[in-house]
Amino acid sequence: MPPSLGDFFSKEFKDDYLGKKISPKCILLIKIPEFKDVNYPKYAIIVCVSAHSNQVASVCINTDKPFTNNCITITKKEHAFLKYDSYVNCDFISEMNIKDLTTFLEKHPENILGEITDFHHIQILERLQSSKVIPVKLKRKFGLM
Repeated sequence: MPPSLGDFFSKEFKDDYLGKKISPKCILLIKIPEFKDVNYPKYAIIVCVSAHSNQVASVCINTDKPFTNNCITITKKEHAFLKYDSYVNCDFISEMNIKDLTTFLEKHPENILGEITDFHHIQILERLQSSKVIPVKLKRKFGLM
C-alpha cells in the first residue's frame, strides 16, 4: 500500500494542521514545475502518491476550458476558494517530489486550500486512466493502470 502524503510531514506540522487534510484530493496553490511560461502559483489537486518513488501526481485547475474534452468541471458552489467555475485537465500529470512539496507546505500552510469531493476525485482518476495522451510508464508509476 502506498504511503500517505501526510506521513512525510514533521510531527510539529501535523500537530499544528491536524484539521487540514494533506492527502490525495488535497487542493494546493503552488508553482507547477512543468509550466515554464507561468511565473505564478496555480491551483493543483494532488491525485495520487507513487508507491515506488517519492513523488506525487497532481493535475491543474484552470478557469479556461482546455482544448481537450478529457476534463471535468468543478464549481465555485462546491469549492469556496474558487472565484469561478473551473476545469481540471485530465490529460496532463505534473510530478512533484514529496520532500520538496512537504518543505514548501510546512513554510506556506496557507496554500493548503481544501479538498475536492470523492466524486470528483474518482472522476479525475478514471479520466487519467483512460487518457490516450499520458504515457503508460507514467500511469503505471502512479497506479493508474
